[in-house]
Amino acid sequence: MIVLSVVAVASACGSPGPREAGRENRPAVAVSRGPGGAAAQQNWPAAVPDAGLAKGLVLPLEEYMVTYPEEVTLDNVSHRMTAECMARYGFHYVPTPAGRNPPPSVDAANMVRRYGIMDPAQAGTYGYHLAHPPGQPPAPSRFTRAEYMVLTGRADAGPAKSGARLNYRGKDIPQGGCLGEAARKSGENVDQTLVERLNKDSLDMSQTQPRVRAAIGAWSACMKKNGYTIANPLVAGDRIGGDTPSGPEIAQAVADVSCKATTGLVRVWYQADAALQRKEIQQHQPALTKVRQQLQAALRNAAKATG
Repeated sequence: MIVLSVVAVASACGSPGPREAGRENRPAVAVSRGPGGAAAQQNWPAAVPDAGLAKGLVLPLEEYMVTYPEEVTLDNVSHRMTAECMARYGFHYVPTPAGRNPPPSVDAANMVRRYGIMDPAQAGTYGYHLAHPPGQPPAPSRFTRAEYMVLTGRADAGPAKSGARLNYRGKDIPQGGCLGEAARKSGENVDQTLVERLNKDSLDMSQTQPRVRAAIGAWSACMKKNGYTIANPLVAGDRIGGDTPSGPEIAQAVADVSCKATTGLVRVWYQADAALQRKEIQQHQPALTKVRQQLQAALRNAAKATG
């Protein structure tokens, strides 16, 4: 038997404005949760931060990012197509439904924690810990060699052989196996590499802006007055250990958010971050337009599959 994780193989400065029109105009899809997958939805992140210092903040690049509900839908549509493909070869394939381990933020911008912890209510209860920590990953699934070959298009768990085509009982196996076929049909493989790189670059570069550096310095000085020597809010929780929040951790987290509020750090940082992203979008507009079109096509396919 081959032990394999299904997840591993499938898988201008100013006040913040409304979410970009590009996201609003995406094809609407009913969230496809899969059997038993609805239980975690109550812990899914809000489309726009709805509490704390990040409330209402949306970055320009989020227009091009896959949201968590969209990711769940695309994954589950792909799972269903994979199961249908496996059935053609006589195999009963039951993937783990997506949506059970939601992240804290709706997309890769990670706005609710982008500049460190920003919600006073969460800080006062959970410290730097997440209010809804991810659950345990699903146990690895076991496949026979034949199942693995049809699922992945590989004869074994080693590197894929270029151009090699396999068959099972006289039937050709799709390129990349049933997983590959499902990804192509569903549009699950939406390439977010460029978007995520630009997103990281703007966060990194924003920290070098004079106004942001001054605001971080003011935050650090505020923390010093509260008894904490920390140079950057992005590392404030690094030395906090333990599986559950402790009293000292909560005290530091509360001071952290309070200092962000009194120094205006979040608004200054957000404005610099957003301005850099607008420049990035101008510089990479053709490539980003292709990313958006690819995502829209995938969502249209998902809408047809779930409709």
